[in-house]
Amino acid sequence: MTEWIRNRKVALACSAGIIVACSAYAFAGVLTKSVADATSAELLRLPQKRNVVAVVDGQEIVETDLSPFLSAGVDRAVAVDRAINRAVAASLAEAMYTEQALSALANVKADVLASVFIKGRSTELSRAITEEEIKQFYDARVMDDDFTEYRLKFFITQDAREAQEAYEGAVRKEKHHLARYEVVERDGRRYIKADQVPYGLGAKLAGLQSGQLLPPLVTREGVVVIYVEDVKAVHRPPLESVREEIRTILVSRRLSEELKQRRSEVRVEISQS
Repeated sequence: MTEWIRNRKVALACSAGIIVACSAYAFAGVLTKSVADATSAELLRLPQKRNVVAVVDGQEIVETDLSPFLSAGVDRAVAVDRAINRAVAASLAEAMYTEQALSALANVKADVLASVFIKGRSTELSRAITEEEIKQFYDARVMDDDFTEYRLKFFITQDAREAQEAYEGAVRKEKHHLARYEVVERDGRRYIKADQVPYGLGAKLAGLQSGQLLPPLVTREGVVVIYVEDVKAVHRPPLESVREEIRTILVSRRLSEELKQRRSEVRVEISQS
């Protein structure tokens, strides 16, 4: 797998992790991501602009509490009504299911604080990255080969012997074997990049030419054979079109390094039970 594709996958995984970290655990449908985001400033005891839209038994409902409802396209009055219902449900949860509510809130707090750090530090790291660093990464690690496109067919089975027969038959160009191979498509396109190849086998295609096959490989889904119908060389995109993706990769790498360093400095005890 080329370094550009590998780094891109890591950055996307990190982005997914950030999304997970930003999402608060829901308790009876009461706590949502927007609540967690709105609560983050309170948890950190930071000043927060509060535009109060309603008060329920002394508990303020602020503008940010309406975000999930407004973003779903509901009328503002309906959004306020739903926020009030949510506040009432939250109050009932605390009164009727105190232990579970406290546990859920503890989980939310950890989630929110983690997301505050990740988002805040990512922003700082992003601002610190220079154009020269982005250009150096582009020149050294973004290659034409990373954007090669393949037109593929594949055969999958749970039987290793059957996979070998399908492979050998396709090598001999026997029509009845080739007919067993299924077309690979992504969003209706026959030509796909290496990181779009099924079963994570894109890196294995490097160097294969039109008409060649990838021998049987065992995956979690079964034994897979890939037939390369065609290979289309594609030049790497201009720097401008991948500038922000490179920035994301660099931020991801630096954030991971910082977290790794910090983890090495703290005391971690893992239960053996």
